[in-house]
Amino acid sequence: MKKIFYLTLGSFLFLFVTSLSVFASSKVREGKHHLTLQWIESKQPGTAILKKQPDDTYTIKGEHKDSKGNYLKIDGKLEVISARELHFEGEVLTKVDHIYGGNVCKRAGKQVFKAYGKRKYWRMHDKINCDGVVTDYVDIFF
Repeated sequence: MKKIFYLTLGSFLFLFVTSLSVFASSKVREGKHHLTLQWIESKQPGTAILKKQPDDTYTIKGEHKDSKGNYLKIDGKLEVISARELHFEGEVLTKVDHIYGGNVCKRAGKQVFKAYGKRKYWRMHDKINCDGVVTDYVDIFF
């Protein structure tokens, strides 16, 4: 005798959404990641530490700096939307001697990081520096 299994649309959607969330969270690696801002003149990328939390979010804290005092600092919490999109809440600080009068550009609150195309990093979506002109590429590598 053959057994026939029926899935209702609601059951199918539940399984599909559950599968996507498991897939998404498994694509973010806990631990050290390279962190960069294109204006930082350093032979080595910076480092960001991701730590998984009980609520399936990640804390992130990191820095990229050079010998001239220029830096990128990130401190906050990441929510995994998909393997290619992260939502961040916290602070991103950049200081570059020839941008924004050498002052610190502070971005606080919510930001989106996305990996476009075949790129191996998530890039901060809000790229415009506090000066309103310059584009900053803040990248977290997989």
